[in-house]
Amino acid sequence: MAQESNEPQTERISNSPRMVALLQRLVDERIILMVHVPDDNVRYNSALLAVKPNSQTLTLDELTPRTGNDKALSAKKVHITARMGGAFVRFRATIVRADTRDDVISYALTFPSFVIYEQRRNAFRARIPDNVTVNVSLEKPKSETIVADLADISTSGIGFTLGPEIDLNSDNDELYMCKVTLPGGESLVCELEIRFAALDEKTKKRNVGGQFINMFGPQRKTIEKFVMFLQRETIRRKREIME
Repeated sequence: MAQESNEPQTERISNSPRMVALLQRLVDERIILMVHVPDDNVRYNSALLAVKPNSQTLTLDELTPRTGNDKALSAKKVHITARMGGAFVRFRATIVRADTRDDVISYALTFPSFVIYEQRRNAFRARIPDNVTVNVSLEKPKSETIVADLADISTSGIGFTLGPEIDLNSDNDELYMCKVTLPGGESLVCELEIRFAALDEKTKKRNVGGQFINMFGPQRKTIEKFVMFLQRETIRRKREIME
């Protein structure tokens, strides 16, 4: 039987529009940040107040507990982590200046050169064997249908591969109507939110991960049955190799 994996999917985002969109979500959703100062083992809380692409700066709220403010001003650098849904966003920035208004400090930070986006899978995903081909199609109103190859599947989502020329973003909250055509004629249709997308430099393919939205009972049972088929197929192939 295939083994469960909790390995995170990690993407290093340095493309400016994608990074700006991700940072802006931290502001819009008022996500609490965990802030670390170099050479200090205390974790402080804060929030991102503004993203300013034109000046390439961020505005960070004061640190809580407030004892961290003096340490941050002294170090001039901060390491920031935010939990966004089932993912973590991490980046480092340099403090340009501190502003005080009504006894409240805020910081102007340099734009990070990159942001780390890390997502942990929340359910077991069965991988598709090399001898099994499963097609995935993604549709969106007024857009061309995207066709991909399924790489793994679970009751919470799928992973699939695309050609490098197709650029799907995990930052724009768009939903696709996803259809997975399973062996034997069954199919699964459900909304899909893209959670991860990264180009594999070795294979030159784009690896994409998505989460099912509004998954219903009959569809879940269809996936569970297919996962059992994949597990049996994996066992069968291992036995053939050993014989």
